Amino acid sequence: MQLILRVDSSLTSGAGHAMRILALANILVDECELILFTREMPKNILGLFEDLNVTIFKVDTDKTYIDEISDIKYLFPKAEVIVLDGYGFTNDYQNVVKKLGFRMVIIDDFGGENQNADVIINHSPAVNIDDYKTGKKTKLCLGLDYAILRPPFISASEKLSNIATKYDVFLCLGAADPNNVTGQLIKLLIELNINLKIVVVVGGSNPHIKELEKINNMNSCDIKIYNDLAADKMYRVMSESLIGITPASTVAIESCASRLPLLVGYANDNQLSTYAGLTMKGLAKGIGCFNNIDFNNFKELVTFLLKNKTARNIIREKQDAIFTGRSNKNLLNCMLDN
Repeated sequence: MQLILRVDSSLTSGAGHAMRILALANILVDECELILFTREMPKNILGLFEDLNVTIFKVDTDKTYIDEISDIKYLFPKAEVIVLDGYGFTNDYQNVVKKLGFRMVIIDDFGGENQNADVIINHSPAVNIDDYKTGKKTKLCLGLDYAILRPPFISASEKLSNIATKYDVFLCLGAADPNNVTGQLIKLLIELNINLKIVVVVGGSNPHIKELEKINNMNSCDIKIYNDLAADKMYRVMSESLIGITPASTVAIESCASRLPLLVGYANDNQLSTYAGLTMKGLAKGIGCFNNIDFNNFKELVTFLLKNKTARNIIREKQDAIFTGRSNKNLLNCMLDN
């Protein structure tokens, strides 16, 4: 069966949508012939799809979004399913998708009304069925039972036994980080003045690498910066860290699946639901909005979690109860209507 993956990624929109679709591609690759349609995506992320032997088709940017659907159907008439992840796929777009006979899967962050989708996936830990108004035939796949995880994170708990701690803090603000929140947080950690060992992971599309390296060369902390880590290496450095600091996005869910005691913040509205869910369920401690961090609160939370082994273990226990390693099978069943 042919299945279409439709997603874009840029510095302004970030890489979160593309990385979720990449995780789904890993789940689907043995079940379907996968075709990625994209208007814009960094080469390093495209390369990850190529590694899975996904067929890549660049959409003509002169085409309207409505016209592109007809092109997709013309080029791949046997395609049965289309997965959409992004905020530009309007009701008119979705209407055309349905008229052309596709089974439509939507990866969503906000809830609301949708009468077109066959399947809606929202892996926020705070989402519930009352957040949606849909058609009677729409299948809602909600919460962390449908966590969209790359392969190393799916059964992470089985691999933790003999990994030694190398770092005090794991820090990752996603692949793009256009406002350089990474740099701001590194400076705050340096101001704590407790000689931390920090591992920082940035994406290949991060425009602030030189600035981060300059900060690194002018402080007394032991800071290791990794650029564009593969999933297995990302899991490794998470596992080697005492605590983590991430946005309330897919990287936070991967951190929880890795049983990493976590401090989580948010920068955009699409992260608010995940932030609320992670903090209310005790899977992470909240540090609020990254655009307006209270330093005293930040200092208190970081030092508390670093020094308090019991608090870290409580977080790990809550993570362990939720991340059971079954989410990939749940996602496969809902997308392919098994």
